[in-house]
Amino acid sequence: MSQPPRLKTIHLPWEQTIVYFLTLCVKDRQPCLADPHVFEAIKTSITQISRWQFLAGVVMPDHFHALVAPVSDRELSVGDFSTGFKRLLKKQLSHPWEWQRGCFDRLLRSDESAQSKWLYIRENPVRHGFVNQWQEWPYHINIADDL
Repeated sequence: MSQPPRLKTIHLPWEQTIVYFLTLCVKDRQPCLADPHVFEAIKTSITQISRWQFLAGVVMPDHFHALVAPVSDRELSVGDFSTGFKRLLKKQLSHPWEWQRGCFDRLLRSDESAQSKWLYIRENPVRHGFVNQWQEWPYHINIADDL
């Protein structure tokens, strides 16, 4: 499958924070992420990525949703976060599964907010039928105070 074309520059006002909504999937959608040991390794890995601020995320059995923002370089590719995160997690875990190549990412536009996107992704376990209310799902990470 070919990769979608990437934007060369970001066309948002300089005063607007750059925030990406991204999804990382396990190859062949193996249900291996929603596990306490893997969840702890994910939380540790995201704290070790220095060029990105991790805002919030939800770990699902076969994929991971996250809201991330570059710390200082607006032109930084979200692939930098994806690659770094996957590498750090692999160092912590000895696991037989692999990640799908790349990730799905979406740059939040000026009419979108990180908070509204967080409200959407935190409901993912409910939409998949794993729980009745999002608070019942143990694999949420919310670091940003304003989300």
